Parts: sequence; structure tokens; C-alpha cells
Amino acid sequence: MLINIQYRKKKIPVDFLECRKETLESNDEIKIFLDDNMEYDNTFKLSKHELEHYPIFKQLGFKRINDDLKRLGFKYQKNIRKIGHKGCWVGLHLKQDYGEDNERDD
Repeated sequence: MLINIQYRKKKIPVDFLECRKETLESNDEIKIFLDDNMEYDNTFKLSKHELEHYPIFKQLGFKRINDDLKRLGFKYQKNIRKIGHKGCWVGLHLKQDYGEDNERDD
């Protein structure tokens, strides 16, 4: 018990914290996908239907993607419609050139 208390009082080195942050970011699949393939603006909407055809959606599933997008500050609003489909994340959309560099599973 005494060891735990002493351990908690020690400060974690800044270099370690920076390295940890970089490692977490480099392994964040959703963040990497968003940075490479999305544009951001509060007027944009991205429907679940638009993402369903992409490998990352099929690999991770709706719940995981929704949880990660929520963690990154995007909210899924189930009553908003886009292209006749209900449910959108507000603030992002696919870049127009996504299909040129990445394969879709149609």
C-alpha cells in the first residue's frame, strides 16, 4: 500500500506523455480516416448511408464509429435527413476525391 501511494505522488515525465499521445493518435483508425477523407464545417452533414459502403464502416460497425465520432466531438442526430435517409453526423462530409484514391465495396 505504501508503494502505491509513493508511486502516485511521482510526476510522469513530459516526454513520456507526449510519446503516449503520439502513439494513441497514430493508432486511431477513425481519426486517421477522418483526416484523410473528410472535410469539416458546421453546415456539413454525413449520413450513415453514405458510410455504409466503405470498408472502415464494415470493419468497425456503426456503434464503434458512432462512439469514436462522439469522442471526437461529432454528434449523430437520428432525425436529420440527407439523400432521403434518416440519421446524420453534423459537421463533416466525405471529400469529393475520396473515391479516386480509395476503393469502395459496392
